[in-house]
Amino acid sequence: MRLTKFNPVLEVEENLVGTDYVVGDIHGMYSLLMQELVSIGFDSTKDRLFSVGDLVDRGPENKEVVELLKEDWFFAVCGNHEQMCIENVYHSHEYPELYRRHASNGGVWFCLEEFHKQKQIADIFSCLPVIIELKVDNLKIGIIHADVGNSWTLLKRNLNSIVGRKVLNHEDFHKSLWGRTKITKAVDTICYGIDHVFLGHTSVQNIVKLGNCHFIDRGSCTHQMFFTIIDIKTYLKKLNESN
Repeated sequence: MRLTKFNPVLEVEENLVGTDYVVGDIHGMYSLLMQELVSIGFDSTKDRLFSVGDLVDRGPENKEVVELLKEDWFFAVCGNHEQMCIENVYHSHEYPELYRRHASNGGVWFCLEEFHKQKQIADIFSCLPVIIELKVDNLKIGIIHADVGNSWTLLKRNLNSIVGRKVLNHEDFHKSLWGRTKITKAVDTICYGIDHVFLGHTSVQNIVKLGNCHFIDRGSCTHQMFFTIIDIKTYLKKLNESN
């Protein structure tokens, strides 16, 4: 996913030759991710992997994960940890607490990099979309990092109103990267305008389904050392059969 400018909403063409997978928060666990991809028979010539964000911090192989953004088969939305990298570079001189917050939340590796390298990484992250939308088996699938309300259509409209990327206080942008309302309050309602949404950010023991939203982060950099990698089409087919 080689992006050169920021577009808050990325719409991706349907994959007609391979399988689309979605993965929970990676958090610098590159080797573990590669092992999991081998175990599921992932074929980078035709399959695609969609990340719910939080590519970096906490784990040991952050720069290796950043390199995945050069691969045509890898797609990611921006997570709050990517946003902390951006804010560390572009806003910490004005708000020093942003540096301290990032360092205390797994960002020490980034803080130790030379500034020009920090800026290179931050500029790559600045091009990441807030949401990805794709088609799988005639269903419209959404990918977002943290939280979502009741209208995907309204969210897209509001995100598309963002002018410039290094934003700090846009309500829907902040909720998309940092929010936890739906999962912490168990809001079991539909997000209209989309068939299914996959999210990360909040670690869960097992996949949590609330309405048509699926929280899939199972803690890759915790003691569980476990990735959730879902074959989207197969997962939704089994879900439909069980209803």
